[in-house]
Amino acid sequence: MTGRRNIDGLYLEYGTDKTAVADVGVPCTYGAESEVICTLEASRMTLTGGLIGGRPNTTIPAGSYIKDVRLVVTEAFDSGTTATLDLGLCLETGAYTGLDEDGFDVAIAETAIDTAGKVVVCDGAYVGTTTGTVAGYPSYDLDTAVYTTGKGYLIITFVPPLYPDQTAN
Repeated sequence: MTGRRNIDGLYLEYGTDKTAVADVGVPCTYGAESEVICTLEASRMTLTGGLIGGRPNTTIPAGSYIKDVRLVVTEAFDSGTTATLDLGLCLETGAYTGLDEDGFDVAIAETAIDTAGKVVVCDGAYVGTTTGTVAGYPSYDLDTAVYTTGKGYLIITFVPPLYPDQTAN
């Protein structure tokens, strides 16, 4: 499968491979606000962390104001021990250079996501402020253990920069 990235960040794939189900997308925009909903599934998570959904789909532009981030649990998360979860942004490669792996929330305890219907209001360093000068993709990082079950939606509400280059020096 080959492809290229448009100037607006959309990745176009060409070839005969089947595309994966969309795990991350921008379903709506309310005036200046945009919202990204990411499907977070235990079966697709590894201890090394990385991109939510395993591939770079939707980017949060550099210099975006992160208004609100919530994790809505739809199936209880369980690791059999005491795993913790970090949520933030990473590069397309899964690396965190210039970004914050726990910028949305750090060390979410398993007890906070062990029941369907629970909602975690994230309070990491990016929430209520602007991201840095690097565009990022929603990411996760697991500490201590891997979840064996669990599913939820990470909802990110943000305001993209008025001008794409407003964070340039």
